[in-house]
Amino acid sequence: MSALLFRQMGLARRVRAFQRKRVARVAGAAIALGLAVLCSRSAAASPSFLSVLSSEAQAKTDCTVCHSTPSGGFGTATTPFAAYLRSRGLVAASDASLITALKAARAERHDSDSDGALDVDELAKGTDPNVADQAGGATSPLSPPAYGCGARIAPHSAAPWPAGVGLAALTTVVARRLRRKRL
Repeated sequence: MSALLFRQMGLARRVRAFQRKRVARVAGAAIALGLAVLCSRSAAASPSFLSVLSSEAQAKTDCTVCHSTPSGGFGTATTPFAAYLRSRGLVAASDASLITALKAARAERHDSDSDGALDVDELAKGTDPNVADQAGGATSPLSPPAYGCGARIAPHSAAPWPAGVGLAALTTVVARRLRRKRL
């Protein structure tokens, strides 16, 4: 009888050890996720790109020259002009890569809308390089930015804190409940 009791005690000990490891894994994953949210930067347009376009291409433009939405944002740089710039090395938040891509557009005499006017010339005129000029020489002028990537931008570190604090609190609650179940 004592051998059976020892086996059952050993099994119970292994089960408790497994449960402790599982709790530790869940808590570790929750803490890692919380830290990732706390330390990450929010997705935002590159606010300095408009000033780079202005200085390098004398552009009078807004965010829609590259973005499908007036406010810009992650995953919205889908226009033909943006696709061309990315094919020439443009990466988010890198002014140097934008300068390199604009130099390539000028050197290659690129025309995104195939209307005969170079992209850099259209930017300097204040027209959209993604839209062909209309009949009679009329063009589609771009409106000045009123909000979005051309307006006042909040600091990158401001947005993740509320979500990160909430996630940290949730992690603490889950870890405590798991600990109570273990005891």
